[in-house]
Amino acid sequence: MIKKLNHTGDTIIEVLLAITIASFVLAAAVVSADSSLNTERQSQNRSIAIQITQSQIEELEAYYTNEQQIFQGYIANLNGNSFCMNPSTSAPEPAPTDPLTALPPTTCYFSQSDVYYATAADVVAAAGGPWYAVTVTFDRNDLGQNPALYQASVTATWAQTGTGSSNSVTADYRLN
Repeated sequence: MIKKLNHTGDTIIEVLLAITIASFVLAAAVVSADSSLNTERQSQNRSIAIQITQSQIEELEAYYTNEQQIFQGYIANLNGNSFCMNPSTSAPEPAPTDPLTALPPTTCYFSQSDVYYATAADVVAAAGGPWYAVTVTFDRNDLGQNPALYQASVTATWAQTGTGSSNSVTADYRLN
């Protein structure tokens, strides 16, 4: 008589199929989590950039209010070049000079903790990041007109983590 064996185990094919499905599910979860982290990081960087541009606008307004004549001469000397407001001195960078001297374009750098660095060389020497390159420019069409019509554009630019591209935030502000 032939005895019938009752095997209830899985075949190798079933085990491999289960492992493959589990691998796809785990891979999708990892990709989703990575995407979520990158989105959060970019959102945080944008938030910091907005805070820095707002800070620059506040510094600019305060300096304009307190030193209006000096600042109007400073703006006229820019010849369309950029500058930034140094939060440690509450003054423009580069510093106002002889009105007959054209001012060089300047980009300032800020860290996440709003630490101010004046030049790219300072940034290279300092650790950490991302760095936010900040420039303030004035619409050249406004210059020589009524100072109440001067419009400043403050731009903060930073490197997008992991992609090699950059993002920026620009805020326009009219001095009153």
